[in-house]
Amino acid sequence: MRQDIQISQDARAGTGGDYLPFRVTFAYADRIKAQQIVQALINNLADANRIHQQSQAQAKRIIAADQVYRLEERIAALEKRLGIPSTPQEPDLSPVPFSGINLDVLDPPSLPVQPVYPDRVRFMAAGFGAGIVAAVVIAVFRRRAPAIPFPAQTA
Repeated sequence: MRQDIQISQDARAGTGGDYLPFRVTFAYADRIKAQQIVQALINNLADANRIHQQSQAQAKRIIAADQVYRLEERIAALEKRLGIPSTPQEPDLSPVPFSGINLDVLDPPSLPVQPVYPDRVRFMAAGFGAGIVAAVVIAVFRRRAPAIPFPAQTA
């Protein structure tokens, strides 16, 4: 089954911008099952991408919170040195922007119009051609039976 799954870069779509289009294909005798498997693969890729983005965003939030904490400590030390009374800071709850990789499905899995495999016309043509060649070979190399004279009939 793994030999039938293909993930390749989509050459038809333009590679402008910050995205890299790729194509997921799967060849199977049952076209409905093939469509379901491709949909499951895309869902798994999207889930893995979402989890990766969430972990990157969480790491960036931690780094940003650490930087804010260090800056607040520094400001408090400067205010103490200057004799300015410090005021409690309100926490900043704004989301931290991050530049992650988005996974967007451009074209959902679709059923093929014509089956990719087996190509029945090609199989029939190959069978017909092999039959013709076999008939010619048999006709050329067939040994003829010796002629047996029939007894003359007398009336």
